[in-house]
Amino acid sequence: MQVTSVLVAMLVGKDDPESIAQFDQLFTYTLARISDIYCVLPALEIVLMVLNKIRPEQKTAEFSDRVFKTVSWPNLNATSFNYSTRNLIFRIYEVYTIDKTLLTAVDPALFVTCAMSAVENEGDPRNLLLVFQLEAFML
Repeated sequence: MQVTSVLVAMLVGKDDPESIAQFDQLFTYTLARISDIYCVLPALEIVLMVLNKIRPEQKTAEFSDRVFKTVSWPNLNATSFNYSTRNLIFRIYEVYTIDKTLLTAVDPALFVTCAMSAVENEGDPRNLLLVFQLEAFML
């Protein structure tokens, strides 16, 4: 996937304003693709990869909030997707629970509301472990 390799290179690469602007433009495009039913899975894979590889100084409050609101209800209804898409959404939420830098930018009530609506009626045993971890974190 060419976009992924470009984003990774920008994440670990230069700090010049041009590279940062290019990264922001590509990542904004990726977030916009989440609303396209045919592109949601690869776009979520890219978002998860970026969240896992982004440097601490790049984890701004605006970045964290924008990503969370894009992958959460009502912009993205997790219950209407198949296993693999729901799994990616839950794994993105898990990154937020692990990385407190990302989580502090999100309103706690919004996080709980969005996560609970995403895991509602989840019955797939492959996702239940992630769901239980999310619910334990919220308690």
